[in-house]
Amino acid sequence: MNTKVKTPAAFVLLTLLFVSCAPTVLPVVSVNPSTAVTKLDFSNQSKAIYTAEGLSNQSIFLVKVNASGSGIPFGQTGNVYSYSLGGRTVSVAPAESDTLAGSPIADSDLAAFALTDGPHRVDSLPAQRYNANPPSASEVSWLNGMARSSLTSTAISAALPVEGATKSFYVQLTSVPYTTSTITATLRKSGEHCRVWVVADSFSNSSGNDDDAKLTQTEIDALAAKFDAIYPAETGLIGYEYGGDPNLTASYGGKDGDPKISILVYDINGDAASNASFIVYGYFTSVDYLDANAKTTVNGIEYTSNGMEMFYIDSLVADKMPQQIYSTLIHEFQHMINYNQKNIVLNSGSPTWYNEMLSLMTEEVIGTKVGIDATGLPWASRMPYHLVGYSQTGLEYWASGDYAGISYAQAYAFGSYLMHNFGGPRLLHELEGNAYVGRDSVSQAVAAVKGSAMSFADVYRGYPQALLFTRGYKDLGYSYDTEVSWSNNGIDYACPAYDLGAIGKSSYFDDAAFQSALYWPTQNDYPESGISYRKLNYLWDLPSYGVSIHSSEQLQDVTGSASITVTAPTNPNVEMYIVVR
Repeated sequence: MNTKVKTPAAFVLLTLLFVSCAPTVLPVVSVNPSTAVTKLDFSNQSKAIYTAEGLSNQSIFLVKVNASGSGIPFGQTGNVYSYSLGGRTVSVAPAESDTLAGSPIADSDLAAFALTDGPHRVDSLPAQRYNANPPSASEVSWLNGMARSSLTSTAISAALPVEGATKSFYVQLTSVPYTTSTITATLRKSGEHCRVWVVADSFSNSSGNDDDAKLTQTEIDALAAKFDAIYPAETGLIGYEYGGDPNLTASYGGKDGDPKISILVYDINGDAASNASFIVYGYFTSVDYLDANAKTTVNGIEYTSNGMEMFYIDSLVADKMPQQIYSTLIHEFQHMINYNQKNIVLNSGSPTWYNEMLSLMTEEVIGTKVGIDATGLPWASRMPYHLVGYSQTGLEYWASGDYAGISYAQAYAFGSYLMHNFGGPRLLHELEGNAYVGRDSVSQAVAAVKGSAMSFADVYRGYPQALLFTRGYKDLGYSYDTEVSWSNNGIDYACPAYDLGAIGKSSYFDDAAFQSALYWPTQNDYPESGISYRKLNYLWDLPSYGVSIHSSEQLQDVTGSASITVTAPTNPNVEMYIVVR
């Protein structure tokens, strides 16, 4: 964890005493009292005692960080041996080990934990996996040079649909197993930047029920109007989709020659009837950049192209939770733009965690810009999952199916940390526009904003601070409680500050066995809002680019002195920090 030198609320005298196995006189090392974050240096000793004196209603945390690309088994991560308050030593129970040992954690392991609330928001897994595969060189060449095939601009203009027209589309019927169907939709609204197509089963002008997956014309008009506001804001910050830049006349209009994005509204996966706990709110698939009706097979799955720039929106969510679907428009549009910026231009596929992180970052910035309600913004819809499940997987591991919510929350939390501490909307602009993907893109973007190089590992080390330094503590280090603004192309953008400590937890893991194994006090997450802490003695596989935060109820709001005896990790990639808040 990177350390920012800040002054805590009260003067704290910190001392590290190193202990060898033999009963010798303990060497004393003074620690700078002006920092709230102290990295533990065991110096070849098997244990270290961290002592804080002069505490004034302050709390102590042990943070483990793995800023490497390799997972670390739980037995190599170190643990708390004992702690003392006011000179009274309290022994910690023998270390409890992870019953799901194995790096990285698998989806089958995650299935041991109950999921209760819903519906939860996920993308289409088949579309996600297809989008992660870069186009072939011949595909890129064809797209750049022959987007409109042999049609003239006059013929294209004459062929553009008008409201009331109907069209057949290939769609995903179910995600797992992946099945498809052909459906017919009617063009219900042509906006400035979009065309909204709606299947018959998802339209009823007489519907007064917001839970029947049937949209009225008023709701459709509002959907189109919101995307018309999103389009200039999003392209002004992160660039255009293929065919969207009017300055590139050879490709303007994209695959189908139509500069407007098509949005197809239908009941994705049949969720309206099944009352599913996880719903695909929408998806973008780059297979639609192939010729219309063309088929291709990736990872054993056959996909069929609609031959146009488009994405797909779920009618149930559009009817029931319009603010969430407006955010989904932003999310899926980023995927479309990212495919152009990284796959077509660079011929380089984006890792799923990175691509999803960019979509979630874009939701925060553009959602704020176009006035989406708080319920539709990712700090409200994603962070509640992260507050409980943050240590379940590493940043780059992507869980599938019902457990993908953990990964979305992880990607958003890290991306939001980046924006609130390394340049806000400008950082997002740099991430989307640079010639890199994944970790390299992050380090390059941070360097562009800061004006100096910073490794991805160093960037990651600061992230656990943001989980702890909530409102009232932001001056101690990195925090989400920092507003950052930036203007580009005459448009003002902002990442508003928010208090992580005030966000309530999701009951995503509302399971007594899970809570008692990982968090204190028994049967409950602590605190009621903000990040949850693991037990002091609990061991868990530390995934690549992963973190775990440990504390005890007795180490919260301490006045006087406190100390923790820590057993050193045996893996050199485990970094330990003591944080005083």
